[in-house]
Amino acid sequence: AAVPTTTRITHISEWWRLIFFTFAVIPSVVSVWGYLMMNFHAAYVSLTFWSFAAVCLEICVLTSPQRYKSKREKAKIAALGMLFGLSPLFSGLTLLKSAHNQTKLLSYFIIFYSSCWILVMPLTWLCLTKLYSKMSEAKLSHTLMAIFKSQFGVLVTLLYVATTPLRCIADVPSTSNILDSCGNPIFNTIWVSLAIMIAWHVGYVIHPIIGRRALRWSDIMAFRLSLLECVQFVFFCVLAVSAMVLFASTNPQGSPFDEFMQITTCIFLFSAGTLLFMLGLEYILLPMFKRVWRGSEGSVRMKG
Repeated sequence: AAVPTTTRITHISEWWRLIFFTFAVIPSVVSVWGYLMMNFHAAYVSLTFWSFAAVCLEICVLTSPQRYKSKREKAKIAALGMLFGLSPLFSGLTLLKSAHNQTKLLSYFIIFYSSCWILVMPLTWLCLTKLYSKMSEAKLSHTLMAIFKSQFGVLVTLLYVATTPLRCIADVPSTSNILDSCGNPIFNTIWVSLAIMIAWHVGYVIHPIIGRRALRWSDIMAFRLSLLECVQFVFFCVLAVSAMVLFASTNPQGSPFDEFMQITTCIFLFSAGTLLFMLGLEYILLPMFKRVWRGSEGSVRMKG
């Protein structure tokens, strides 16, 4: 009798890449249109859907890791990395034209961080794809299958959260400052969506790279944690709690972004930024730099 074989999927269809790219590019199109038309409503709408677009882009990046050595594939990944920061950049440039000081201050913050994303994400996603390309066929198949199954749940959740402030934004007259009427839920929605995206990224994208070094609940229960793991776990807990506070405080009808929300946002952003930096540096950038350094040392020895 024939022995049944398990089909291993080491890539996702290009049709899925096209579909998710279409979803990902919509907030960027809205953002660019808002910049050209100087439409502040479009800028805020684009910002609320940024995390949704970011997940779609990451799925596009991980479509075909085994084709990483292709120059065409590398160019696509680099372009997707730049697109990651394009949407918030044009939203920030639009808000920079506002006559309200609070909105201008927000625009500087958005422009700075989106510029950093445009510079950092191409290299980060190239490094990430290279790490995926080095996986065994069985592990890569299992990882891509898990990411593909999870994407529908996370995208529906992000879509639901992102639509929360739309009615409030639409009801604000074009002559009024949107933040005065809809600071909450706009910011609450943006940060909660970001928290969902980070949780998905850590659980489904970073976890396969970590492998046996991944932190397990048994390690947490027995407190078998290194100092670095303890710090990462604390930051993740702070991020989760602050995100839940922001979600619970969301007012769909609209209200100003008060001091309590501002303090909670600062705590959330500090935790999220530090956690992402630590994870990206430890599991993506440093391993790549070590391989490059060892490769250069090996070539020098060969020449010697």
